[in-house]
Amino acid sequence: MNKEKPKYLLAVMPSLEISSCVNEWKQSLIKEIGRFGSDKSLAHITVMGFNADSNQLSLWINGISTFCNNQPNHDIGFNGFASFGSYAYYVKPDNSSEKYLNNLIRNIHHHFGFKIKSPKSHMTIARELDEVRIERASKLFKNHDADFKFLCDGFTLRKFNETNKQYSDLIAEFKFSEQQLKLF
Repeated sequence: MNKEKPKYLLAVMPSLEISSCVNEWKQSLIKEIGRFGSDKSLAHITVMGFNADSNQLSLWINGISTFCNNQPNHDIGFNGFASFGSYAYYVKPDNSSEKYLNNLIRNIHHHFGFKIKSPKSHMTIARELDEVRIERASKLFKNHDADFKFLCDGFTLRKFNETNKQYSDLIAEFKFSEQQLKLF
């Protein structure tokens, strides 16, 4: 029997206040267009995903920790909404934050020996939408303020939970420029 390795997601998590705001936006959008992909996921910026068994996971954790020890904290800001074609609707980072996040994503992929052509850092509100639902989301959020900032000071590692179909199981938090790792 060939069992699939567990799935993990490395992400930048915003402050609780911003996460609550994004969740409220998701709830408003559910009322407007119905259920959609990522409607239950916590607000985050995806850095990378991977599959690993328990032995491989410790190697990943060590590698992520090593990478984070050499990263400075950085303020990142968001300043509006956008969509990826007719697929996803998201909160977009401002230009300097997008450059910083894209470089961060590129650099950690490189650290693990992976190439990534063009990271597109963003904070998803909804995915798996069609053109009509993207348009309705755009109208709903036309007058909303998406101007917020938070300190990007590390990564969070979450495991995919097969029961709730979300990356909801907190595995570790990695702080930048510190020799500290918090395991759960």
